[in-house]
Amino acid sequence: MMAGVALFFMLSGGLLLPSQLSPKDFFKRRLSRVVGPIVFWTMVYAMYQYFFDGIGLKQLGLEILGMPFSNQGAPELWFMYTLLGLYLVTPILSPFITKAKREDMELYLLIWGISLLIPYLKLLWNIPDSGIFTYVSGYVGFFFLGSYLHRFYNDSIFFRYTNFIIVICILLWIIPMVVIKYLDMNGGELMDVCAFPLAALTIGIYLIVKKLNVERCNITSLFYNGIVNISTLSFGIYLSHAYLCKRFLRNWEWLMEQHIIVELIINVSISFLLAWLFSWLISKSKWSKYIIGV
Repeated sequence: MMAGVALFFMLSGGLLLPSQLSPKDFFKRRLSRVVGPIVFWTMVYAMYQYFFDGIGLKQLGLEILGMPFSNQGAPELWFMYTLLGLYLVTPILSPFITKAKREDMELYLLIWGISLLIPYLKLLWNIPDSGIFTYVSGYVGFFFLGSYLHRFYNDSIFFRYTNFIIVICILLWIIPMVVIKYLDMNGGELMDVCAFPLAALTIGIYLIVKKLNVERCNITSLFYNGIVNISTLSFGIYLSHAYLCKRFLRNWEWLMEQHIIVELIINVSISFLLAWLFSWLISKSKWSKYIIGV
């Protein structure tokens, strides 16, 4: 699941970096699409906590006032704040990427790759959270990697040895997972999206999709239009699905008593369909930009 998060940031980096807009124009264009929905859904989730979780007026006020700094009301909104943070550094990264050679970007990616090993190096040494690699780590690496692969894929080792790298990447994900399970270790930080195994899986998935030639597929116009429709409404689907999934369906006692596979299938299906229907209806209104960003 978490590989999807990293893939999103990779694709965002490939599409946004380098930006040719001035910082003012870039912020105006990108923030106008996300700030309204963030405010709206923070209010929705905060009010839910007030009426159903009993957080009190003081906590409600603090959560609303805290919107400019971090996700409030619902943990699911962390994703949007990470995206906003990457938007803020885009005008800084863009001049470098515009002039950078392939070797220049690979040097940074090597440094970032070392930072992905920190959770494992902590098993050997007491490495503080403010270590030397702290400030080149995190999701900005996936953002940068997406731009690198978009520009230099055909000239990179990923193109020349695609099949071999896919196998290695999947093994680099499977082997640590099996070892962690076998040794009964706490895999939270060790299998985090910013740790090496999941980063390897993300690259492997990217390369598998890269090998597919969509032009050779027999895609009907109906299927294509459906994909475009879902893609257009995906922001609204993401923002609304958490309410349906975690605050509605998980309070349905009958559903929670079913086998985990049955529960997951029903939960995912209903959450997606209702979130899509809600987003589609909202997209027809004049307020859609402020609720689902389209």
